[in-house]
Amino acid sequence: MSEKMKNEKVLKKQEMLFSVIVTLFWFGQYVYIPYQIIYLSEKSINEYAIGIIVGVYGLSQLLCRFPIGIVANTISKHKNFIILGCFLSALASIFRITLESKVGFFIGNIFSGLASTTWISFMIFYLNKYDEERQQSATSKIVMLNNIGMLLGFIVSTVLYYEIGMRNICILSILSGIIACLFSFYLFEDENIKVEISFKKIIIVCGNRRLWILAIFALVQQGIQMTTTMSFTNKILQQLSASSFVIGISSIIYMGASVLFSKLGSTSLIRKKSPKFWISFIFLILAIYTILVSNVNKVSYILILQLLPGMGTGILFAFLTSEALKEIEKTQKTVGMGLYQAIYALGMTMFPIIFGNIIENYGIRIGYNILGIISFIMSILGLVCYTFIFDIKKRKNNIENC
Repeated sequence: MSEKMKNEKVLKKQEMLFSVIVTLFWFGQYVYIPYQIIYLSEKSINEYAIGIIVGVYGLSQLLCRFPIGIVANTISKHKNFIILGCFLSALASIFRITLESKVGFFIGNIFSGLASTTWISFMIFYLNKYDEERQQSATSKIVMLNNIGMLLGFIVSTVLYYEIGMRNICILSILSGIIACLFSFYLFEDENIKVEISFKKIIIVCGNRRLWILAIFALVQQGIQMTTTMSFTNKILQQLSASSFVIGISSIIYMGASVLFSKLGSTSLIRKKSPKFWISFIFLILAIYTILVSNVNKVSYILILQLLPGMGTGILFAFLTSEALKEIEKTQKTVGMGLYQAIYALGMTMFPIIFGNIIENYGIRIGYNILGIISFIMSILGLVCYTFIFDIKKRKNNIENC
């Protein structure tokens, strides 16, 4: 066997290993999610408190992602952060099963958020293996692995929740985190040159207008996802007397659609249309979803509607991520990714808290209708930003280069 073939074989094994690690990591992070709201409601915890428990997952990411991005960029040892993230994922569910429900899930979600801050290193570790032309395709692939892990978690919890209970579901989360952590020690990382922390370059990254604009779009998309499909849509189903199994099926449909659309996102079929089209179009789809899902009165309709937010997770988020980092130097991408993820983590924190309060005081329908209006506004802003900011800047650069 030639040296080239040996290297290709090793690279293929490494990619398979990394795929397993990512899948296990997100399985552990989300296996309890379909029944988190149901479980906490059964413990007589009100909607506002539940919103805080859900939102604190994003708060720890908001506070830590940018600093971790700077540190990871400096030491260029993403493998270490991958190991740490898997360990923290397991630790989070240890808190959930050892402490009283409200406190356990509150602290557990903080540590799950800390685990998710290391997702920066997962992504950069993977994206560094691809050239600039294949960044969007590579982003779609790693988002797909992310979604596959969540999907498997949702399937397992749907089948087993009422057989084994939340405690044992959390034990599965612990086991997957530990196994992923152990597997991570076998990842090979290229010897990267350490990047010195340059205050000037950090300021340049922080001042990048494109990154900020698209991060705000991601903030809204992630906020809507955490508030609806990951949380209060299950409450709607419960109010319509859906069984626990049907609630689990609803989550599976959503995640299955996310996997399908993230797979499509890496194909030429999706890339035939511009990011401008997809960002605007899918926010419009999310607007339709949030308005319809709270106004229909049949479980079967909601199950069908769960396909729509899958486009947001599968296609929209991948486009937003790759587009946000387009103008960031390769040596500063970890810093850019840290800032980008910190900004959208604000949506994951504030949306569940704010809309948990709105839902408790004014009802789910009002809360979801407001989310629909916000999504529609973002759809219009997507067209405006690409037409009058990004496209004009691109044309100006092309003229200057001629």
